[in-house]
Amino acid sequence: MRKTRCRKRCWAPSRPGTVTRARASLRSWLTAILRHKIVDAIRARRFAPPSPDGIDADLREFDALFTNDDAWHPEVFIDTVCGATRTAERQLLDIIEICMNRLPQETARLFLMREYLGMELKEIGDSCTVSAGNLRVVLYRARMRLRECAVRGWGELE
Repeated sequence: MRKTRCRKRCWAPSRPGTVTRARASLRSWLTAILRHKIVDAIRARRFAPPSPDGIDADLREFDALFTNDDAWHPEVFIDTVCGATRTAERQLLDIIEICMNRLPQETARLFLMREYLGMELKEIGDSCTVSAGNLRVVLYRARMRLRECAVRGWGELE
């Protein structure tokens, strides 16, 4: 029954005479449906009681990837990053750290709350007593300063 409904919903815009209001292409419409189906499946899995047999098998397979001290088994973990890439990433992170230290303290704190901790604008505004408009301006300026500093530190603007 569910498969039939899903098929009807997915293939409806491809049928002649079906109105999709011409606001979205077929691909974006189907992508949106698929995205919502995935979210629904994740939510259903989160609220559904787990089956005891499936959990044990999954955990045993997953636990085999780790040692007793919760580290990856060396034979399982394959480091595919080459040395040059790792060095470039480390240099970039060093430059970003230097640039973050150059920001004003309050600006850096707000930026880290938003970008690193992933807090919502309302949460940050409530905890720091900053208006939403002012917070957006501070975050924009912080991004632009970091961008300019990182580009200069990386040697692209000389």
